[in-house]
Amino acid sequence: GLAPAVTNDSVKWYFGGYGIKTKTVGQIAEKMFADIEKRFAFVTVDSYVIMPNHIHLIVVLHHLKETAGASPRPTLHDIICAYKSLVTRCRNKMLEQSETRIFQASYYEHIIRNDREYANIMRYIFENPIRWNLDGEEPF
Repeated sequence: GLAPAVTNDSVKWYFGGYGIKTKTVGQIAEKMFADIEKRFAFVTVDSYVIMPNHIHLIVVLHHLKETAGASPRPTLHDIICAYKSLVTRCRNKMLEQSETRIFQASYYEHIIRNDREYANIMRYIFENPIRWNLDGEEPF
């Protein structure tokens, strides 16, 4: 069976956002998931799909013990903004462009509260490429 979506040790979040346009940017976007996990030790990228014009992602935020005097832990918003910034900067550097935005400012997020929600969102993520091709959109 699936692990509980919300436990004392972690919280799973679903993220959906728009902005991916090319295969090259998609490759950068995939590589930056690992960079986010290195930058934020309490974050694990659980599952994702990178589509031609958007991303679906489940991240797990692991609980860490707070220490006195420590700065507050970054929020999910901080993590998503850092991710989008890393992808954009890497893409712009590679293409020798500056100030080119590739992501919309907004995104959708949802805390996954139970195994059923987790299973439904996982199915949605993994079926998204199939639905994309069935919709007659340009295949990726």
